[in-house]
Amino acid sequence: MQLHRERARIRAAGVELVVIGSGAPHFVAGFREATGFDGPTYCDPTLAAYRAAGLRRGLAGVLSWRVARDGVASFLRGFRQ
Repeated sequence: MQLHRERARIRAAGVELVVIGSGAPHFVAGFREATGFDGPTYCDPTLAAYRAAGLRRGLAGVLSWRVARDGVASFLRGFRQ
């Protein structure tokens, strides 16, 4: 239900939330079932959309010295997951 509220809030701002996955089209049904997302979902196995957006896949996309530094700073300020 939270997903539907958030999607409605995003739409109210004049924006549509879409998902662009890097897998094959046959993975969409499992994604929808696992997440409950019922909005527009596209597949881009060539990763052209990811490259156009400047995104990276894998650990290199999320691990960096800046991320580590900011994580430690957040932890020291009291933020915990």
